[in-house]
Amino acid sequence: METLLLGHFPETGQVNLGPLQRRQNDAAENGGIARTALAAAGAKHLFALGLSALLLLLLAMQGQLAAALILPGYYLADATITLVRRALNGEKVWQAHRKHFYQRAVQGGKRHDQVSIAILAGNLLLMGAAVLAASGHMWAGIATGIIVVGALLTTLQRWSKP
Repeated sequence: METLLLGHFPETGQVNLGPLQRRQNDAAENGGIARTALAAAGAKHLFALGLSALLLLLLAMQGQLAAALILPGYYLADATITLVRRALNGEKVWQAHRKHFYQRAVQGGKRHDQVSIAILAGNLLLMGAAVLAASGHMWAGIATGIIVVGALLTTLQRWSKP
């Protein structure tokens, strides 16, 4: 099968899906479309993570270090606490696991959407705390951020128990 560039040709009204067909054929040969799609989805998340890190770095470089640390506060706390717990339990911290707060909440019986909405709400409150810190009320923003992260982690911890 000859593969042409993806495009729309208004003169003929045709749409060329050659690369998509090739991608589907490659996926079938390499373990299925799902595995290929997951790899592509992983790349998008990696890009988003890199962009987020860059934006947080720019925020810190503009003198807004408190705001830059408040915004990812939940994720920093979850990752740090989980890593420390696993290290103290003698686990190999570099191996895959399902021990983050959000994972344990789902294992405890909460639905994925419930956990995601709780984290979204916490992140929205952290955005408000970051704005507070960036607008000259640094200590109020930091205190608000600590309270929000603590409340979110406590909620997820409570949900992890069946």
